[in-house]
Amino acid sequence: MNKLIAVYQYELRRTASAGRIIWWIALASFPVLITLLLQSLWASAELRSAAADNSPPGITEQSAADSVSAADSTESQSGPGRRGWGGRNRRFDPQDDSGRRRQRRSAPEMSQRPTIWSIIYFITTPCVCCAMSVLLTAAPAIASELEQKSWSYVASRPQGILWLMLGKFLAAATWGITTSITGVSIALYIAETDMKSQIWTTIASLSVLSAFAYSAIYLFLGTLLFRRAMVLCVMYTAIAEIMIGAFPAVINRLTVQFRLRALAVQWAPLSDDFRQSDDVSWYFGEASSSEHIFWLGIMTATLLTAAILLARGREFTAAAESDL
Repeated sequence: MNKLIAVYQYELRRTASAGRIIWWIALASFPVLITLLLQSLWASAELRSAAADNSPPGITEQSAADSVSAADSTESQSGPGRRGWGGRNRRFDPQDDSGRRRQRRSAPEMSQRPTIWSIIYFITTPCVCCAMSVLLTAAPAIASELEQKSWSYVASRPQGILWLMLGKFLAAATWGITTSITGVSIALYIAETDMKSQIWTTIASLSVLSAFAYSAIYLFLGTLLFRRAMVLCVMYTAIAEIMIGAFPAVINRLTVQFRLRALAVQWAPLSDDFRQSDDVSWYFGEASSSEHIFWLGIMTATLLTAAILLARGREFTAAAESDL
């Protein structure tokens, strides 16, 4: 255990470079920037809606009368063969404000905001911030040791590869968890919504599960093809997690995204109409949250074990591909 703690602390110090910290700040700021942008848009929509509701009715009627007079004069000048844009006369009815209501984008009600923020924070935090932060740390795990020419020393130590892989796994998960929890904590602090504690608990729990699962996946892929680890991990994320994970088929059960989405639907403060809709129940099934956590644990343990066994049984070389 002391060896694991030593490797874990060393990996945290080694990966805490200036560039890595800048990436950490950028990823943690992503949900905060989304929150500020939506808050400003909703505030502007509320101001426009209040200004439109408080406008005097006489001005609206006079503007409507002027519009009707202008349309009649245009029709008399253009003749019967040209009846205005679209081939028909468009008259403005001062009593019909459906057009103004369509153009006026109002802010969502306070009862709808927990659902909106839960979905937004789920996408931006466990799916984007956490996965990207883990990718930058776990994917080049083997390649970084070969570049530093320390792999031969580690491999010669008793159980050195085991403690090295476990330490890198925990370090990558730590970077992903801290990035996600910091970002969602600041974002929820400035967000105007109810049920903040439930949203934070849900996103933080999903971030922990996402960090450990993606750390095992990217560590395995980085061990499988260490020379092109980043490319392979990005391709896996785009094809398997995003494309296959969105398919309404049995194969999407093998992805991390499906399990996280199912847990988000069960834990997040979503509206009853959204959670109890036929499409949602058909897509996610009736599996319990414990079952989804169990399969995430099995996936994480299997891939982490496979990465350790592959690293221990494979001979790595730091030579260039042209030299082989």
